[in-house]
Amino acid sequence: MSKPSTIRERQQAKEPGTRVRPSGSFAVEPVRLEIDRTAIERHLRKRSLRDVALWRLGIYTGRRISDLLRLKVGDVAVITTRGELSIRLRLQVREAKTGKRADLTLHQKARVAVSKYLRERMKKAPSKGALLLEPLFASKRPTADGRLKPITRQRAGQILREAARAVGIEDRIACHSLRKTFGHMLHGLGEPLTLIGEALGHSNPSTTRRYIGLQRDDVDNAITALP
Repeated sequence: MSKPSTIRERQQAKEPGTRVRPSGSFAVEPVRLEIDRTAIERHLRKRSLRDVALWRLGIYTGRRISDLLRLKVGDVAVITTRGELSIRLRLQVREAKTGKRADLTLHQKARVAVSKYLRERMKKAPSKGALLLEPLFASKRPTADGRLKPITRQRAGQILREAARAVGIEDRIACHSLRKTFGHMLHGLGEPLTLIGEALGHSNPSTTRRYIGLQRDDVDNAITALP
């Protein structure tokens, strides 16, 4: 009999019949309920307009956290000829993981949140032109030479986990939950898996189905419907 070769196989051999927790993006959950999404946003609003903007841009674009944190202010905003800040109608971003270029409309709720956040940023920026070159989701701790840097993925995850715990969500919530929530919201509107997969950049509908947690939902709904 051959020895187990992978970590998963070794764990199953040690504890037969146990379910090994999935790794990576499948290990976290979307925020399924609208009441929970509202509660998270309310919690974030008390703490930081930046965090609200990150939350909304994540759940209304479905972009990976690595791509969101690479954004500059100029990727989402322009300065008009009258010197006013205007949020773009579309977001164009090249995905770091795939190299593909995404071009998608910015939902009004995302635009409003980003606008409120950046209007606060403008009060502290050395100039409007300089603001456009700064990281969109800037850390509150600048570098030693005074430059702004984006928050880290770890910090973004901490923000989301703390918000989820604060409003009583027991599911595992992390950075990838933003992207999964986007897909789950589209499914709630009755959009087909093919369209959701296209929005997320998936090539296989079964991947999309597992990715946004529909298999678990199907089981839960079936149990709830029992007479």
